[in-house]
Amino acid sequence: MRGTTRRIVALIVATLIHSTGAQAGDTSKFMAVGTYAEPTAVPEASLALSEERETMKMYLNGKVEQFWFRKDGKGVVLLMAAESLDEAASLLRGLPFAKTNAIRFEILPVGPMMPFFRLLDDGLVHGP
Repeated sequence: MRGTTRRIVALIVATLIHSTGAQAGDTSKFMAVGTYAEPTAVPEASLALSEERETMKMYLNGKVEQFWFRKDGKGVVLLMAAESLDEAASLLRGLPFAKTNAIRFEILPVGPMMPFFRLLDDGLVHGP
């Protein structure tokens, strides 16, 4: 009975999380995968410096949480926090490389792995 109760609670919580959607002021997570227009081109030093400054500002303002260079050398990946996909896209369009069409971004909304709620009934995960 206990496992069944946990499973029902997990399903209710998952349904509520999925159905409520983002409220005003809530932030969502987005993975922005950037691809350089010309991966082998060396950007102008002043443009690269401006890009670094603007990216750091977004990081310090909590809009970029993590960032990486792609191992294939073709661009960057940013984990972003924004109120909407439109906000994330607007922030990325404001970057110097994007303004000069030196990079394009694919923006993917990401979120928690809802199937992990099934782990609640194995006795290993406990509520708060």
